[in-house]
Amino acid sequence: MLRGRYATPAAAASFAVRVLALLSLDPDAVLIGASAAVALGWREPAPGEAVEAASRRVQGSRPGFLLTRRSIDPDLVVERGEALDSLSGAGTVGVQCTNEAVTTLDLARRDGADSIDEALRDGQPLAALHATLAQQKGRAGNRRLRTYLADSRDEPWSAAERAGHRSLRAVAVTGWVANWAVERAPGRTVFLDVALPHLWLGIEIDGYEHHGARAAFRSDRLRDLDLRRLGWEVVRVPADWVLEDPGRFAALVAELAAQRAGLLGVAA
Repeated sequence: MLRGRYATPAAAASFAVRVLALLSLDPDAVLIGASAAVALGWREPAPGEAVEAASRRVQGSRPGFLLTRRSIDPDLVVERGEALDSLSGAGTVGVQCTNEAVTTLDLARRDGADSIDEALRDGQPLAALHATLAQQKGRAGNRRLRTYLADSRDEPWSAAERAGHRSLRAVAVTGWVANWAVERAPGRTVFLDVALPHLWLGIEIDGYEHHGARAAFRSDRLRDLDLRRLGWEVVRVPADWVLEDPGRFAALVAELAAQRAGLLGVAA
């Protein structure tokens, strides 16, 4: 596997075994990118997945390993030993990985803004992503990441929301906020994708992967009923439609806002 480290072919294909082999040679190695996402508990490793890590002691190309000499500020590193327990069966293994903000930005360098949307949806502060990027001067892709973060100023939670927010800003629709919290019942809070609170108008951008199941469909309708009882009007639009024609989405929101303002007798 690595210098002086051997395993059967079946064991060598294991992500956890690969991590253990690396750590036996370099206990200070830091998992980065997709491997850091595994250590943070965001995802499960794919069968045969390579280990991505920054290591000062182990270099060179090896099957199953993507290694770099990248220097990482210790303040941006966390330890996640428990993440490999169930994978390795070897008990708690002290493994270091980049923290949530660094990992999010690393994934965005490779895969685009989706990882930023997911991070914001999971509660990562946008300010922390900005601050972390500022600490990573001179890295390739920083300009693109600054563009992504600027485009995230209204904190989208999906690609469709990102496109929708951009289109609303482009046509100067005002008074809207993203992911607006509403208490539908005591102790039960929901978040409207786009809300115009002064008009009690909510727009939900529905992706099939999140709303295609029967249980999710029923839950959404019950939620809408609760909001209706509180005085909210909720309009649902398909995510793929927003992605295909964001300008038309913005025009729809503007039209709905004008109609709602007329019904309520207030300014749009």
